[in-house]
Amino acid sequence: MDFKTSVELAQDLIRQETTSLNAAAQRRIQEQIIDYATTGDKIDVRRSSAGAAHPWAVLRTPAPRSNVNSLAFVCHVDCVPTGDIESWSFSPFETGANSEFVRGRGSVDMKAGLAIAVSAFMRGSRTGRTVDLILTSDEEVGSLGARACLTELGGFDASAIIIPEATNNRIALGHRGALWARLTSFGKAAHGSMPDKGTNAITRLMAAIESGIASQPLPSDDYLGQETINVGTIHGGTATNIVPDRAFATIDARTTGDHDRLLRAFDSWPGIDAVETIVDLPPVTSDPNDTWIQSIPAATNSFPVAYFTDGAVFRQALPHCPIIVCGPGSADQMHAVDETMPLSELRDCYELYNAVVDCWT
Repeated sequence: MDFKTSVELAQDLIRQETTSLNAAAQRRIQEQIIDYATTGDKIDVRRSSAGAAHPWAVLRTPAPRSNVNSLAFVCHVDCVPTGDIESWSFSPFETGANSEFVRGRGSVDMKAGLAIAVSAFMRGSRTGRTVDLILTSDEEVGSLGARACLTELGGFDASAIIIPEATNNRIALGHRGALWARLTSFGKAAHGSMPDKGTNAITRLMAAIESGIASQPLPSDDYLGQETINVGTIHGGTATNIVPDRAFATIDARTTGDHDRLLRAFDSWPGIDAVETIVDLPPVTSDPNDTWIQSIPAATNSFPVAYFTDGAVFRQALPHCPIIVCGPGSADQMHAVDETMPLSELRDCYELYNAVVDCWT
């Protein structure tokens, strides 16, 4: 499809609220894309079962696949919540467009890039290329749809993968891993007027995390950079006048290596009584000297993207497959109020993806 039609598809996708963990909304938009992309072509479609908690779909062009030499676009359909709508200068799902931009929640992360990937997939179908379009859900909360997809398919074959996340159309060769964990501390309840009769789980947890992070070695990698630990949430207590007997915090660690080391460390911190893994995604890296990557007519960044992608799940299944993050828009617009995608970047992506598909053999 032409660029104008691609922009119209992007606008239509942005208008639909597909917040993470809303399975029905994500399923609807996946079915819309399937209907759109398969018109007039004998596309092979595999999808999750009806009512799946984390829906997914895989579309494959009808070209012969005896050598399993496929190019895959991996795209998530979910977006993060809008936050306080009063902070927006326009309605987040009433997208507008002019000669300069499309806008709205999910425009950059990643519905505009998804629309261009759909266009590239359809081009591949028309020209006899072996191209796959993988639609996932709940990427924003731990790549749950991608994991469900690979689990239910029993694996996946691809020779190269493009993740259309925001990189200003430059190639990023990977990203750090993500380990999200819930750390719990227990205490002893007592009346708030007699704290000496109890043990405050909140203060115990805060002390454990503060001292634990301060003493935790955080390795670095020449490409991926420094590991980091962020305390995302803290919950505890039932009433102001009760000494809390339980508290927990969620930790977001961005990693460069094995996660068992960090989990053992969390478990050893004095004052931490239980550790639960929420998200466990490995780092992603690809060889800059890979022949396919070098053939792409786009500049390659010397640094990774800061965020994680579904590429982490596919890296586990395809350890030797080149995986790149390359898509339109700026990362500082991801999850932002007044999220906006410049049409100039979208056009550049359209031309780039067409070139990549046309050169795929």
